[in-house]
Amino acid sequence: VRELKPGALRSLAEIPAKDKLLDVGEALYRTGLDSLWLGNYDHAVGYFENAVNRNPKRADAWIQVGYCKVKQGKNEEAIKAYQQALQLKPSSEEVLNKLGDAYYYAGRFPDAIESYKEAARLHPQRAEAFYNLALVYFESGNEQLALSHAHTLQLLDDKLYEKFLSETKVGRQ
Repeated sequence: VRELKPGALRSLAEIPAKDKLLDVGEALYRTGLDSLWLGNYDHAVGYFENAVNRNPKRADAWIQVGYCKVKQGKNEEAIKAYQQALQLKPSSEEVLNKLGDAYYYAGRFPDAIESYKEAARLHPQRAEAFYNLALVYFESGNEQLALSHAHTLQLLDDKLYEKFLSETKVGRQ
C-alpha cells in the first residue's frame, strides 16, 4: 500500500493486457501464500498452479507448487514442479535441496543424493545440503558417508549438527 502512487484513475479496459496478466498472476500467487501460511495446501496449490499457468517462467510459483505437493504426499508431482523451477533457476541451492527432499520422500534416495550433492557443490558454505546428505545416507544404511557429511555439517552449523545427531542417534551405541 505504501508503494501506491496517486494518479489518474483508469478503467480496466485501459490497462494493457500484459499488465492485467501480471497483476492477476501476482494476486493468485499472493492468495496462494495466504492459504499456505494457514496450512491449507489444497487451496494454496490451486492458486500456485494458476499462477504458473499464467506465467510458466515464474520459478517461485513452481517452488510453491512443489512444496504443496510434498505436503499432500504427491511426491512425483512435486518432483516435476521442482524440475520446472530448476530449469528456470539452474544454480539455485534452494530448489536443489527441495528437489532432493521430494526425491527423499518418494523413496528415491540415489536421486535425492545427487540433488543434495549438487546443492552442496554450488554452495559449499551452506549447511542445509550437508544435513540432507547426512540424513539420506543414514536412512539408506550408509553410516560411514552419513558421518562424513555430518562432520562437514558440524563445521558449518553446530545446531543443525546436533539436530541430526538427535534425530538419527548415528555413531551412538
